Amino acid sequence: MKFSSSRKHKAPAFTVLAHQRWGFVYNLQEVDMANLSVTVSMHNNQPDFSALHAELEADIAALLFIAKVKLEALRQCQSELLALREARLPAPKFALCRLLFECRWTRRDRMKALDTIAHQERYLANLRCDEHLPF
Repeated sequence: MKFSSSRKHKAPAFTVLAHQRWGFVYNLQEVDMANLSVTVSMHNNQPDFSALHAELEADIAALLFIAKVKLEALRQCQSELLALREARLPAPKFALCRLLFECRWTRRDRMKALDTIAHQERYLANLRCDEHLPF
């Protein structure tokens, strides 16, 4: 038995919208696979620096607040640790170990926040320059 189709098979058409490389956007549009016609257009991709500047300043302000909160938590943890050490409680020393862990954890979080702040401030300073950046 033979099957036949009355429809003609057409090659699918698709569009690749954008490929970004080194600050340029290449728009590739392939209209029909049968004809293999490719249209390439290139235009400069300039981001909105004022929006990026405002976003970076908001991130820095939020991270500064987080670092300040972590510093207060670290100071509180250190004062509790000092009071517990002065009390010289007998074993078990679970509370002492737990406070030491909390101090280390809070100190690490604060250092990460300060490192991120420094990175964002460097990025913001480089953003104000007119020269092209490698990133």
